[in-house]
Amino acid sequence: MDGQRAEAKTRDGIVCITDRRQLSRLLYPNPVCLLSVAPEGKTPNVMTISWLTAADNNGTVLLSMNKRRHTASLLGEGAMFVLSVPTYKLRNLVLRIGKLTGAKWDKFSTLKLASCSPGWEHPSGSSPSETDTSPVAKRAKTDEKTATSGPGQQPTSASHPGVQTTKPKATTTPKEPEGTSRSYRLVAVSDCVCHIVCQLEKMVDEFIDGHWLLRATMKKAWVRETHWSGKNFCPKTAQGGDEDLLTFLGSQKFGRLAAPVAEG
Repeated sequence: MDGQRAEAKTRDGIVCITDRRQLSRLLYPNPVCLLSVAPEGKTPNVMTISWLTAADNNGTVLLSMNKRRHTASLLGEGAMFVLSVPTYKLRNLVLRIGKLTGAKWDKFSTLKLASCSPGWEHPSGSSPSETDTSPVAKRAKTDEKTATSGPGQQPTSASHPGVQTTKPKATTTPKEPEGTSRSYRLVAVSDCVCHIVCQLEKMVDEFIDGHWLLRATMKKAWVRETHWSGKNFCPKTAQGGDEDLLTFLGSQKFGRLAAPVAEG
């Protein structure tokens, strides 16, 4: 309801957030993220992305993505995707993900990435193309625009009940012919401390040379209680540990996003 904040719910050390103002706070630190997308009938893919930011206090996120990225060919207006937020201890894995292209490799399988549904339900130790058939769409379902677009090689919703089986709107983005319609499965990276389910609202062409400007809405998120104060997304422990979030400095170097500096 407008003007009312939905209370975040905590269970088993995991905080579930649906309030859009709180969702925006998850991206205030501009953490390095792993963006995963799994179109129906396609191989799920994951990429490292650092050019993203909350754009308002209403759950809007802006992302810049090179048009040559394989992930860009899997997205279309209305697509559902997941942002998983890694910690400092995963920094080498984040680099390895960034060095492989999903056009040639199944990254989940090749890198042995543990996948799960957003919120760490139904974890799997192998590629989400082989397991993870949970009905996560029921938890993240919306009454707004729904999924479209995508390329790869995977089973359809008939064999995977976890596939989002909504009727998406047609998209006319350059990557998809008009009338294309696909549904998306939600796949997250298990070892991360936060999962954010997003829906792509707009792909803007000719705004940034060689890149798509993506506008998406954060729908729902799950964050480890160790990294959420109720207002801030950061580790609660002392600075300088493996649980710090990552910020990208360039040239394959990361900085740490640590606990807040004590006041006074």
